[in-house]
Amino acid sequence: MQRIIKLPGTLLVMLIICVPVYAQDYLKIRVSFKIIVSPYIGTNPPGINAPAIESEMAEVNRLLQSTKSGMLFELVEVETVGGVQDSVSLKFYDVSVGVRRDELEIAAELDPINYKWREDCINVYINGATLGRPGACSFPTFTQDEVVFLSSEGLVATTILHEIGHFFHLIHTHQGQSPDSCDGYTGGGLPGSADLIDDTLDDFSCWDSIDSMSMYHFSQAFNDISDPASQKLLLESYHNIMSYHQDEQYLTADQMKRWHDKIWVHTSRQDVVTGFPRYVDKASPCTLGCSCSGRPYDAYADMDCAIDATVSSQDDVIIVAPGTYDLTTKTINSPLLMISTKEGGVLLR
Repeated sequence: MQRIIKLPGTLLVMLIICVPVYAQDYLKIRVSFKIIVSPYIGTNPPGINAPAIESEMAEVNRLLQSTKSGMLFELVEVETVGGVQDSVSLKFYDVSVGVRRDELEIAAELDPINYKWREDCINVYINGATLGRPGACSFPTFTQDEVVFLSSEGLVATTILHEIGHFFHLIHTHQGQSPDSCDGYTGGGLPGSADLIDDTLDDFSCWDSIDSMSMYHFSQAFNDISDPASQKLLLESYHNIMSYHQDEQYLTADQMKRWHDKIWVHTSRQDVVTGFPRYVDKASPCTLGCSCSGRPYDAYADMDCAIDATVSSQDDVIIVAPGTYDLTTKTINSPLLMISTKEGGVLLR
């Protein structure tokens, strides 16, 4: 159950966060879509238009909201770029997005007016290619890493979220897999274990059913597993947004911690988000009180510290691990969003 509370006015001495109270004050991730038109007739790729983009982004937000991350996407604009015999269209309308992504970013940054490049948004370009990869985006570095390039086949909510996951340094669940065999559970090859995430299972990109993953890890078909926690782990790993499987729909708590941490680390990621996620965890290893940063891996142990920092910034959200937290009475004059990260109550006293 998602636990969200919006707290204007005076925060009472005791408060139990136990039911959803939905607020509008999510961190916003700004996105700007650019449709590359045909260099031959000047029209959009077939089926690519503002209503289609708006529809897919609504589904992206539904998926993201289910992660309890305190974030939603803000679709700032849908623009067209290029034209008949225009250099933008001639270079990028029907090319492989995986091969030409870096070249597109370099060109856009050198000519921001014609490419309608923005420093305050994730720049998503869509071309007319129908072959090759549906999308491409690099991990955050300090060079070419600030653009998502989609083909006309990539205007799908799960593909958009997958590529933006890369933008915030989420790695494929099958990263590091052995190329030897897809039949890891019969003795050939090894699934990938290098996604740097603790709550996903090792994965093969070519497993074609959840039973393949289940047999490898639990020696049982999925429906024969009686433990709900194991079934949940399988579901969130196999049907993960960062996998190559069917019906992708999940991002795990640890994946969102990594996503959140990259907002803190990379200025280019801070530029597209309206604030910071500040973490509170009674079990935090940080012993510096309010001098802890509030980053996912350097959480505050004290709720007061998180509230003071968030109220001061006015744009941040608080991500709270389940537990009991002491709290002094405070007057809060602007909305404050708190989200409990997992099942279990949060008691403020």
